[in-house]
Amino acid sequence: MVASSLFCLAIFVIGSVLFNTAPEVFAEDATVDALRQKIEEKNVALKKIEQEIQQYRQQVTTTGQQATTLKSEVNKLATTEQKLRKDISATESKIDIAALTIQKITKEIELTGKKIDTAKDAVASSLRTIAHISNTTVTEFMLGNRTFADAWVEVENQRTFQKEVREKTTELSTYKDELLVSKSERLGQQKTLQELRGELSDRTQLVVQNKQQQSTLLSQTRNKEAEYQRMLAESLKRKVAFEQEIRDFESAIKVQLDPSSIPKFGSGVLSSPLDDVFITQPFGDTEFSRSNAFVYNGNGHNGVDFRATPGTRIKAALEGVITGTGDTDLGCPRASYGKWVLIQHPNGLSTLYAHLSSITATKGQQVGTGSVIGYSGNTGYSTGPHLHFTVYATQGVTITTRPSRACGRDITLPVADLKAYLNPLQYL
Repeated sequence: MVASSLFCLAIFVIGSVLFNTAPEVFAEDATVDALRQKIEEKNVALKKIEQEIQQYRQQVTTTGQQATTLKSEVNKLATTEQKLRKDISATESKIDIAALTIQKITKEIELTGKKIDTAKDAVASSLRTIAHISNTTVTEFMLGNRTFADAWVEVENQRTFQKEVREKTTELSTYKDELLVSKSERLGQQKTLQELRGELSDRTQLVVQNKQQQSTLLSQTRNKEAEYQRMLAESLKRKVAFEQEIRDFESAIKVQLDPSSIPKFGSGVLSSPLDDVFITQPFGDTEFSRSNAFVYNGNGHNGVDFRATPGTRIKAALEGVITGTGDTDLGCPRASYGKWVLIQHPNGLSTLYAHLSSITATKGQQVGTGSVIGYSGNTGYSTGPHLHFTVYATQGVTITTRPSRACGRDITLPVADLKAYLNPLQYL
């Protein structure tokens, strides 16, 4: 019964290799399950932290709406610090989740690799057995079975066995596909982990800056309300004079703009620079700009303002090159844009992000859509934390350094032909 014996051997091989699971595989499955459980626990904790962050955001917004006094400003900075520290906790949790996810995926890759090796060995062994059976002569095959019925049963068994091998070969291919997906996912998580570690460093610096800002404020005002109000009045006067200088300069800029060089209105070519969008002031002739003519010189609002508590990630609205970055507070405190970033996009548009607390992008850097370029803040002339977002026709905007009579220093910032200012809402 040569054929019968060979068939039984084949069944034993495929059964022991394909259908039985080694103890170490069970152990690795348990490890993966444990990591999965830890990730779920971390996600629950992260959700709680994010709820607390939302509460602090609301508190920051509320304090920002209060009358501008030294006490309210100090309270706002204190609440902002609490919110920034929660941001750090959230980032740390995300780092833990990413690290655990990488561990889990790595274990899954190891496990899948063992399954592939097992399946390959089983298929190879089974094919060798089939080949051996196939090489058995008809006489040997018939003599190995007592009756013709037994012979036909043996033939049918062999067909079933070959079917099992085909199925396991398909399963092997599936394992390989899963392995490729897992490796790709691990690379993505490793990139996320690297970005989160950079974000943690950025957020730690924001807490330090906030502390310094509070200390500087109390030092400059000598903790006196009258001194604080005097500083505000001087800053506003200086700001108005500086903005008038810039407006006069921009009014003299004459650039021949080509309408065909920019996208059509309503094309939706730009993505939101924020994850959570809430417009506090639109573009152009707004109620706020009309009631605060001393701020806008009667020329309207040259961008869109979005609500953004300090420390909110600011993202590039489209791929492009960082044309420049700057901080107008260095030459003219509490005036103009504060910390700003300008990006030139390949479609004829440029975008400005202003009043940032921190800038993470550098001049000449190539960024992708959604890349973090900085964090929102309250620098420059700002009635409260927010993001000022301007869209230009690239042909009409340039970065210039100009001496300011009002501030007594050179100031670097983007300026443009007034025709080059575009309504951001037409492109978002």
